[in-house]
Amino acid sequence: MLEAGGKVVVGDVLDERGCETARALGDAALYLHLDVTSENDWHAAVATALDRFGKLDILVNNAGLFLGKDIEAASLAEWQRLQRLPIGRMGTPNDIAKGIVFLASDDAAFMTGSAMVVDVGITAQ
Repeated sequence: MLEAGGKVVVGDVLDERGCETARALGDAALYLHLDVTSENDWHAAVATALDRFGKLDILVNNAGLFLGKDIEAASLAEWQRLQRLPIGRMGTPNDIAKGIVFLASDDAAFMTGSAMVVDVGITAQ
């Protein structure tokens, strides 16, 4: 989104990693704590985006399972939890970003209120 000229609010429950990510992205990004299951966190996130950037054009919900460690360091219980998600390969942030940039672009101008599933075909199985 930044490469396409956008501003970004990074929201997560992993505060240290989120701050590092926003800091690495520069002045066009900011981090805030966001638990997607908390209505209060959502209100705060929207208010923060509006205060900092003046408007909110695009909202991306991208909640997922993240252990915060390499797969080799995962415990048996964590590994079993991951295996319950039938994946062909581990996705990358770039895999998701390309879908987001498309939806925010003029190429998707005729699309409204749509959800784009970027899951390597899992839901089609």
